[in-house]
Amino acid sequence: IFRIYVKINNISNFQAGTYYLKESMDLKEITEMLQTGIMYDPNQITITYLEGKPMWWLAKTISEKTNNTEEQVYEVLKNEEYINSLTQKYWFLSEDIKNSNIYYPLEGYLFPDTYAISNKDAKPEEIFGKMLDKMGEILEEYKSEIEESQYTIHEILTLASVVETEGMNNEGRKNVASVFYNRLEYGMSLGSDVTTYYSVKADMGDRD
Repeated sequence: IFRIYVKINNISNFQAGTYYLKESMDLKEITEMLQTGIMYDPNQITITYLEGKPMWWLAKTISEKTNNTEEQVYEVLKNEEYINSLTQKYWFLSEDIKNSNIYYPLEGYLFPDTYAISNKDAKPEEIFGKMLDKMGEILEEYKSEIEESQYTIHEILTLASVVETEGMNNEGRKNVASVFYNRLEYGMSLGSDVTTYYSVKADMGDRD
């Protein structure tokens, strides 16, 4: 099957070397690896951060996938020097993330995706760095719109987090966002029930 696939798609220029393949890889992924010469590291792991999940969910996931404990993840988030260095590096991180009323400064800024991590000994800083880099790539397209908006980047992402949890799909979230922006224009409360889950650090569906 591999020989037929290569011939039909006129694939050549394979690079000699030793490669580690995963059973989940398809023919396209395998041939691309053989062409680029980028060799898969068998020690590499992946961490998936899902949309709408809070920081305590991510901390638990990191502790399960790496040699870090949940407390070590939280200690990094409490490190003021580290957080200050991030606000210097990323344009979308402002002093707003250090507000004492926020549980964790990077929450809402870590882009949900699946990330390749060097190995189980990777520190939380490496993991957060990959997520922030991805967020930067995504937000760059909207940078001018964000800067021209009457809302700060922190307000926009905070509202996006609420909309993500309130809506069931893209169309639903679009309608929810429209309602929220109208309420903000009139100085009204958002009236969002889902925010109560976050306030008491409970996951959606855990309780009434």
